Amino acid sequence: MSEPVRHNWAMILFGMVFLWVLFVVISFSWHFSSRTEYWSEDVLLQSGKLIKVKRKVDWTTHIVTTDPFFGLPIVPPHFSNSWPDKFWLEFEHPNTHELIQWQGIQYFSPVLLDIVDGTPYLVLWGYSTKANEKTYGCAELPYIYLKYDPSSAEKWSPIPVEAAPQSLRNANLSPDYPDFGNLGVESEAIEAKRRGGRARRDMSLEDIQKRMSNAEHHLGGGFQSSIPRTYDEWRYMGKNNHLNERLQGDCRPPRQLPPPVTLPTPVESSPEILNIINYKPDRVAVGDDWSSMVFDQKREGECKKLFRPTDPNDYMQGQRFINDSTGNKPAPYSRSAQFDGGVRVLCDDYVWFITHQEIPVKMVISKFTLTGDLVYRTSFRNPNPVEGFIGYIRVPSLRVQDGYLYFDWLDFREDNREWHIKRQLEMRIREPETLNSAVQRR
Repeated sequence: MSEPVRHNWAMILFGMVFLWVLFVVISFSWHFSSRTEYWSEDVLLQSGKLIKVKRKVDWTTHIVTTDPFFGLPIVPPHFSNSWPDKFWLEFEHPNTHELIQWQGIQYFSPVLLDIVDGTPYLVLWGYSTKANEKTYGCAELPYIYLKYDPSSAEKWSPIPVEAAPQSLRNANLSPDYPDFGNLGVESEAIEAKRRGGRARRDMSLEDIQKRMSNAEHHLGGGFQSSIPRTYDEWRYMGKNNHLNERLQGDCRPPRQLPPPVTLPTPVESSPEILNIINYKPDRVAVGDDWSSMVFDQKREGECKKLFRPTDPNDYMQGQRFINDSTGNKPAPYSRSAQFDGGVRVLCDDYVWFITHQEIPVKMVISKFTLTGDLVYRTSFRNPNPVEGFIGYIRVPSLRVQDGYLYFDWLDFREDNREWHIKRQLEMRIREPETLNSAVQRR
């Protein structure tokens, strides 16, 4: 390669590297507004005064220099527009004539502005997180209350809903940002004429009401013009998930499960082995054959009629016995709307709870009446295991006869959706005396 050609290629390569480095440097410092939407709104205060609120949203352009998934450099870099990520509003205090501004970020929409006893308040619709908790507080519902203080550096500070004036109830700002497009001067004049001389960017009370109704309809109640302060007032279809879930970054404290139901120590029993079946080769069960062996659809299904959530709106508060006349007896092993893992429940003339997790290497069986009274609790040590197999009570086999609890024990393993059974024990234990009998004997 001749010297001039080599020199040209070196210059081209140098230029490409220089441009890429320049874009990388710029990407850290150069984010600029690529589009701005502005408008004004008529806002009716609780005092009956009508004020004009100027609003603006900005789209910001970023220079993308790396792949968002792998972090690798992108050559050449390119421009990318964000969603609207900067929000402003401005109004004149009707009493002091002070010009007051508020600036927010993406996902926080102002929906209510009012002045109570001379103090401006804003209500934002948005979900605060640990990252922005200092600015927006940590509200339980996604409605954030800000109070204006001209003497503070931040001007607007979050306050808890309990401290917010009760009169802050009805939204009076558009909950979203309008897209006016680019109609041009002539088209804007035609539109203003159609609106009785009012420019499109000058929104009336009726315009705002339409936008609020639209948002309520399309957002499933997440936003509502009647500002909710409690879950009962919030009509959002997903409010139970919001109450119970804690997503990553949630600023709210973790949900606390109620304490477990206090139960007496079970009576220790020694099982009597009535029959032993050793399968050679293994008995293989698949599909419905296996399900019928280990699930009691009838008795497990009957349990659905006997329990109810303690609070239908809060599935972290466990379940109660439906037939309990007091309505206060909690179901054991249920600190959520479901029973704990590792607990099987059967319902016939009684309610049976079977668990292997309460006491290591032991099965615990608790017998309750249908109204939620404990009859007795018994336990027994698991039979000696068969190497390479799991041992568990065959739940459908549990039955009472002549003062004994009868049940089978299976030693099994799973292999590619086939269940191999090595051993089956037919066993029984004597029913312990009931709690009432024990009390009477004392």
